[in-house]
Amino acid sequence: MTMTPTRVLWVSRHDPTPLQYRELNRIFGDYRIVLHKRPVESAKEVVNLMEEHMTTELVVVLPIQLIEDLNSLFKIQPIRAHMHRTTDNEGAVLFEHDYFYRVKKIVFETEIL
Repeated sequence: MTMTPTRVLWVSRHDPTPLQYRELNRIFGDYRIVLHKRPVESAKEVVNLMEEHMTTELVVVLPIQLIEDLNSLFKIQPIRAHMHRTTDNEGAVLFEHDYFYRVKKIVFETEIL
């Protein structure tokens, strides 16, 4: 029996690194990735992109409020990359991939000031 590859929508200005491609392969096995590098305005726009590209998984670099909207309004649990910050010999800032994690729920506890 042949498994259909997992289709992943990647929403970020940046392409995945070689390590991130390998990690996605470890997580999903055979997969196909759709890169979306343009800004998005809403969670609904992300959902529309997922439908348009027929993806079932979502990796995002988005503001926390959009991620919370994906969770609460659309029951989508996106994946994010945990990165750490380093600098090279000239002082330029670099971000290196540590691992992926799934955002299952975001809870805001606020106070109006």
